[in-house]
Amino acid sequence: KQKADYQVQDIQYSISGANFKLETASAEYVVNSPLLGHFNIENLVASLIMAEQAGFDLNNLIATVPQLKGAPGRMQVLRDGERLFVVDYAHTPDALTQVLVTLKRHVSQNLWTVFGCGGDRDRGKRPLMTQAALDGSDIAVLTSDNPRTEDPAQIFADMKNGIDFSGKTYHEIHDRREAIKFAVKHAQAGDIVVIAGKGHENYQEIDGVRHWFDDVIEVQAAIDAQHCSTDSAYSAH
Repeated sequence: KQKADYQVQDIQYSISGANFKLETASAEYVVNSPLLGHFNIENLVASLIMAEQAGFDLNNLIATVPQLKGAPGRMQVLRDGERLFVVDYAHTPDALTQVLVTLKRHVSQNLWTVFGCGGDRDRGKRPLMTQAALDGSDIAVLTSDNPRTEDPAQIFADMKNGIDFSGKTYHEIHDRREAIKFAVKHAQAGDIVVIAGKGHENYQEIDGVRHWFDDVIEVQAAIDAQHCSTDSAYSAH
């Protein structure tokens, strides 16, 4: 049986990314990638092979892998010690399910989902989003997305319509900023928190007005505020 020119072996997923062995005809390399998800391993290996075929040195290429960053708003990672916050554009039930399945491989403790549903859009999708979050994660936080011109109370009613919450851990926090703060405050070491639905968008549309809002900046601000309050608590004693 002919052996492939390149083989990936011993994939290890963790909160810090993924590492694996890349075997070629002439050598074996250990690759340490900060990117999350099996699809990113596939993309990375394809890129490494293409670059080597184009004449670049594979050893030098692999040395740069730990510095890689993903696309903004697509499984975008913010690290805080042993906790991971992931901002992703997933705003359909299938996309959210895929993200959660992917991150389950990396998480060692609880997987959180902070999500909402857009107003003036497909109402039938709303309970499906909630079900995807409840099925795929350990803790769900229902919040707002872009209400647009719709009453947020109606959106939340639709999100909960027909859902069996028994045995599930969930919170309902209508203000998206407060929902993010809540998740940052309560997430523990080993947890991964997904903030889903907006990704790279830097606004929230309420009553036809676009208010500046960026999930990445909100997460970082909440992390920074938490560190400040912890530091001041230590200095007070």
